[in-house]
Amino acid sequence: MWYAAKHHTSNVVVKHQCKLVGWPASIPFTSISEIRGGVPPLLELLRRWNLPDGDADKLHFERATPEDIANAAQDPESVHPNPTQLEAEKLKVAAAKAEEVQAKAAVFVVPVCTHHPHDLRFVGLDLTSTQPASDSVMPKAERNQRVDQGRRRKRKSDGSLR
Repeated sequence: MWYAAKHHTSNVVVKHQCKLVGWPASIPFTSISEIRGGVPPLLELLRRWNLPDGDADKLHFERATPEDIANAAQDPESVHPNPTQLEAEKLKVAAAKAEEVQAKAAVFVVPVCTHHPHDLRFVGLDLTSTQPASDSVMPKAERNQRVDQGRRRKRKSDGSLR
C-alpha cells in the first residue's frame, strides 16, 4: 500500500478507483510497522476494521466517485485518509524552516576586553562575532569518501600497488 499523499492518490484512488474511509485522526497514515505506540494503535485499527457495516467509524475501502478521482488528480491531499496528519506535517515543516532561518540569522557576539599594546591599560570592549560573515568568505571544502573504505589498505611492502 502507498502512504505518501501523492503516491496514495495515484496508485490507490486513481488507479484502483477506491478510497480509504474511517482512518482515525489519532493514528498517522503510514506503514503499520512505523506507527508509534506499540499494540494499542494496531488494536484500534483492527477494532475499526471489524465494526459492523453502516457504522460511522468503520474503517473500509469504498468506490471513489468520478468527482473524487478528478479532485485527486488535481489535489492529492483532498482524498488523503488522515487530513489532520497532513496539516500537522505542514506545520512541522514550516516550523523547522523558520527555526533554520532564525539559526542562520542569529549572530553570536562576544564582548572582548581590549588593552593597549604598550602599557596594557584597558581601552574598552570590542564586539567580536564567533561566526564567519558568510559562506562566500570561507567556502566549505568539498569532502570525498575514501575509495578503500571497508577493504584492506594497500601497502608498499606486499606488492599490491601494481
